Amino acid sequence: MKKNLLILAFLIPFSVCGQTKLQKVRITPQWMPQSQFAGIYMAKAKGFYEEVGLDVEIIHPSASISSATLLQSGKTDIVASQLIEALLYSDAGLDVVNILQTSAQNSLYILSREPLESIKDLNHKKIGKWSAGFSELGMIFVNAYGLDVEWVPFLNNIALYISGAIDATLCMSYNEFFQLKMSGTPITEKQIIKFRDLGYNVPEDGLYAKRSFCDKNPGLIKKIVEATKKGWEWVAMEENREETLDSIMRLIKENNVSTNRVNQKYMLEEILKLQLDDTGAAPYKLTKEHFDFTIDLLLRNNFIFNAIRYEDFVRTY
Repeated sequence: MKKNLLILAFLIPFSVCGQTKLQKVRITPQWMPQSQFAGIYMAKAKGFYEEVGLDVEIIHPSASISSATLLQSGKTDIVASQLIEALLYSDAGLDVVNILQTSAQNSLYILSREPLESIKDLNHKKIGKWSAGFSELGMIFVNAYGLDVEWVPFLNNIALYISGAIDATLCMSYNEFFQLKMSGTPITEKQIIKFRDLGYNVPEDGLYAKRSFCDKNPGLIKKIVEATKKGWEWVAMEENREETLDSIMRLIKENNVSTNRVNQKYMLEEILKLQLDDTGAAPYKLTKEHFDFTIDLLLRNNFIFNAIRYEDFVRTY
């Protein structure tokens, strides 16, 4: 009898603490800590990943190493990415699949220094764009309207716009746009072009993993999706916003990120709005309609050269 009990003890996968052993997985946001990734942070902080048996390590990229590079090299398992960027990775040979869509609306603006009577007023202007990418939709828009513009790359600041070195800039509604407003720069509606209002409502943020990793770990991926959604749903509750911001500001301080609570609060509120579809709900799914529209835009403008099927790219859990 004692021998049987001893064998049984070895068969049950318990840790020394008497708890079921957690499965390790690494998640990498697109960049350094900010409210854009609040659902991931709070899923970890509130124990939602542990509840489904996961030991999640959050690995942030750096200015010189992107999340896609970490995924390709095997130094992370799951990355946050924008849809267009993920499709570019896929076309370039990084076989990724979408496992969770956290954005339903597009956040991209063009902000002009001068009021615009029409889009054609941007012709022959200098327009700022990110040197790290994320500007493809802006370039597609310019081509569609037959504009001749000079693209001026910038890193992650608004100095070029404020100094007058450029006539307009691409910006995200939840980030640079707010920074420009807070800088004291006068902004009117006639200076803003919102891409989603002009038929370019390409959804942005989602979670991605290598196809091979998903094929080998379907149960783990399902758990990641379940817990991350729970994290975002927890964050979306009004009574949890301040605790969320407290956690994010701690991460920001630990990683020496230059920002402030006011900026992060605005970002969080805007990100949560962008998660809602036209019905006012957060679907947490990339629709075939949005996917096909995005693929068509990228193919017609020679940003990708291989047709990618929705059924191959999107996993539903």
